[in-house]
Amino acid sequence: MELRKEKRTTVIIMAICAVMLALCTYTFARYIKNLETSGQVKVKNTYFERVYGDANAPYDQKDGFGKYYVHSTATSWTVDFKDEVVNGKFTLAGTEITDTYMLFAKNRGTKYIFLPESYTGKINKNMFDGTSTGKRLIYRNTANDLSSQTFNYADAKIYAYITDSNKNTVKNYMNVYVPNEISSLVGLFSNSAVKDVCIDEDYNLNWNDLNHMFYNSQIEVIPENFTRLTDNVTITDLSYCFAESKISIIPSNLVLPAGIKNVEGMFMGTLVSNLSDCSWYLIRERLDTLENCSKMFKNTLVTELPNDLINSFTGQNSIKTVSEMFAGTPITTIGDEALNDLVNVMDASGMFAGTQISSVQKNLLINLNFISNFRLSA
Repeated sequence: MELRKEKRTTVIIMAICAVMLALCTYTFARYIKNLETSGQVKVKNTYFERVYGDANAPYDQKDGFGKYYVHSTATSWTVDFKDEVVNGKFTLAGTEITDTYMLFAKNRGTKYIFLPESYTGKINKNMFDGTSTGKRLIYRNTANDLSSQTFNYADAKIYAYITDSNKNTVKNYMNVYVPNEISSLVGLFSNSAVKDVCIDEDYNLNWNDLNHMFYNSQIEVIPENFTRLTDNVTITDLSYCFAESKISIIPSNLVLPAGIKNVEGMFMGTLVSNLSDCSWYLIRERLDTLENCSKMFKNTLVTELPNDLINSFTGQNSIKTVSEMFAGTPITTIGDEALNDLVNVMDASGMFAGTQISSVQKNLLINLNFISNFRLSA
């Protein structure tokens, strides 16, 4: 009887050993199969993988395989980690993420990466090593301004996620991301230190007024995705939107929103100098809705008016006023065919006030009673 028990115990132990040996053999076989010439081993888990074999990697499960880092294999345009939080910890591939070491290295498909609000770990300079497409890393924990950080060997920027509750602080961060949850853009960055802004591609249809949005701010370029707003028929007011800011170039792909009515002072006091840089579809495409262009380029550095610009005002359109549109600029010439006819304009008072226009084509047809304070000679 005792002998039988011993045999049974021995058989069970041998069976367990056999199973363990098989598992070890299988694991080792996978290890060898995945072994690359670099000495790295990749263990995949959905859209993320553990990459072993990097002596500088930040994680070690003490499982005998050594150090590893977590790497994304995602190719989607946007990756938002807000739902990758377990018990308050940012977790991927069974690992609590405390360092973004090589997280999106060599990634080719993803542009926007959103970190969860719970993440307070290290944003590693090698996070985007070997990538090509411009990356936008957006962080939700905005206790500190991290947007000045740069990345190694990558076209990548980091942006702070602004909300209605943190906007009074975050609007002064260097780079800011504007999500569609923001209730209003009116004066959002007015008098702020912001230099670069990225706007949610899925804009808020309730954004109908952008007046003074960047007034007297430090912004240097037209915000990324600002041009996507051009199909938004709800936006009617861009008055003083970039006035007194550091904008110097109007990009060629910028067209006013489809329902725009008011661009008074839109670029007033900016560093814009060459209106040939932009497409004059900027105005021409919106002649059926645009009404107020007064002070649009007042006190800028514009020196010459392209024909296409002023010709935007000719023929049938809804524009009512261009008063002081170019007042205070160093403009000296008007294009050969410019200002041939201002059909519907009711107010052109001071359109070139304070300028030194020295020559105008002889066939210029304009009601001089509307224009004041500038020298006009044939």
